[in-house]
This record gives sequence, structure tokens and C-alpha cells, in this order.
Amino acid sequence: MLNLEFLQQNPVELHEFHRILAAFEQDEKLSEVLVNGISRMQIFLGNKRETRHSPFQDAHGFEIFLQRFVHSQGKRLDPLHPSSGGELMELGIPFRWHAVLRVVAPEGPLLSLRRHRFLEVSLSSFHRGSWALPRLKGAMDEGRPLLICGPTGSGKTSFLSAVLREFCQRERVAILEEVSEIHAIAPDWIRLKARSAGYSDQKEITLSDLFYECLRLRPDRIVLGEVRTPKEGEVLKQALVMGHNGCMATLHVDHPSLLAHRLRGASGPEAMGLLYERNPLVIELERGTPPKIASLSGLQDWAGGEGH
Repeated sequence: MLNLEFLQQNPVELHEFHRILAAFEQDEKLSEVLVNGISRMQIFLGNKRETRHSPFQDAHGFEIFLQRFVHSQGKRLDPLHPSSGGELMELGIPFRWHAVLRVVAPEGPLLSLRRHRFLEVSLSSFHRGSWALPRLKGAMDEGRPLLICGPTGSGKTSFLSAVLREFCQRERVAILEEVSEIHAIAPDWIRLKARSAGYSDQKEITLSDLFYECLRLRPDRIVLGEVRTPKEGEVLKQALVMGHNGCMATLHVDHPSLLAHRLRGASGPEAMGLLYERNPLVIELERGTPPKIASLSGLQDWAGGEGH
């Protein structure tokens, strides 16, 4: 929720921010608004996009508002930490937001507000989703790890959420994330969120910290929202070493043939033997309307970066 008392120090920017939020309430097709500095704004309506003038005309005022907004969400945004993201529930709509300062966005501050649709998406929402169900069920029953790969915007987190809702409603699932995205809709689901170092000597809490904490809660499955860095790759490796059935993760990889290289960079070469031994089921997604399940394969099928 918005901390209005804190944000009212920027009344003009707060008014324009509310207008953007209200636009989502008025038009169900509106999926994202990207404010790109003080010159332009992109509106995404289904498959269409429109370019409009930015509602924020003062770059300094817009930037101060963004810092106050991010701070009100318990996060950090300043020249030493010039980007931040998270989730927001406002007007009964769940949003994913991301803000960037001019330190790394020289054309002007950036703000992205995207409508969360995870609770609306099922496996049948994906092209070939019904075709994939039997093999997904087999992997879940066997306790094989699942690795969901694809480019940005291909629906990786939405697909992961749909798999959890389809197969894991009666299991204890531990969800570990840097940015909260997956909603805990079952009583036994546990959500733990990492935290960066922030104001007032706020201590950093890493995914690795959360992993060892969640082990005390006896999870049936461990879910990593996204594996991007070596630190997150290390957590994936530890989840596999501990032998937890059905470890799941998403990765930004355009094609499974690149997955071995991506994992080697994220988790280190010593983890690759273990990954191949567990032979995760790799789900490749493609962008589209609706997003498409391009392939299902074992990691061993892409050993050495060569497709078979």
C-alpha cells in the first residue's frame, strides 16, 4: 500500500502517479505503463503499444518522488543503489514495479508499473499447456527438479506459479525470492524474501540465509524465484545437494542449448555433475500471446551446450 503522508511531499507527482494507477482500474486490458524520463511514456494494451507524453515534467521532482515511493515500500533507491523493484497492491490490483534513477538512466528517471496476472494464469493459458501436462505430472511425481527458461516476458514466473497451483496445493512449499512475485495460496506454502542492505543500518538478508532458515521448516519443495547470479546459483546447488524433491527455479535463457553455460556461470563447474545427475526437466518458453511452451527436455539432452 502507498504511504500517502510520506508521498504527499511531492503532490504533483503523487497526483500523476494516482492517475496512472486509476488507468489500470479503468481498463482491464492495460498491462504495463513505462514512464521513460520526462519526454515519453509507453502504454501496453494487450498486443498494442502506444507512445504518449510523460506526465512527469520535472526530472528532479520525479526522481525525488521515486526515491520516497521506494523508501515507503521498505526498499532503497539512491545514487549508490540506483534501481529497485517490488510489488504493490493498490485499488485491489496487484502490481510489479521497477524504478531507476538518472545515475544509470541518463535520459531521465524510469518507472515501470506492470499488472500482476499470476493468479489468473493456469497451465492451459500457455500454448501447448495441455500437451505438457502429462510429462509435467510425471516429473512432479518423480521429484525431478524443474528449470524454467526463456527470454524476458515469456511468462517464466507465471508458468512456475501455475505449476505450483496445479500440483502442490497439498504440499509444504518454501518460496525463496529476491522480489516477491509468487503468491502463497495454500496454507502450507511459506514465502521468504531476501532483503538488501538499506537505511538505518538495515542488515542484508540473502537467499542463502533464507535457504538455511527454510530447512528448519521441513519443506517438501524449495522454489527459487529466479537464478541470476553466482550467489543464487549456489543456493540452487545447495538445494540439489540436500536432496529436496522437486527443486524449482527460473532462468533468463533464450534456448536450452545455452542452459549448461548459464548454469555453469551461476553455480560453478563443480555443480554441473550434480545437476546432470539429477537431470532436471527443462521447460523452454517463448514470448507470444499467449506465451508458448516450446519444448520439454532433460538437462542431459543439452549436455555440453549441444542440442540433441
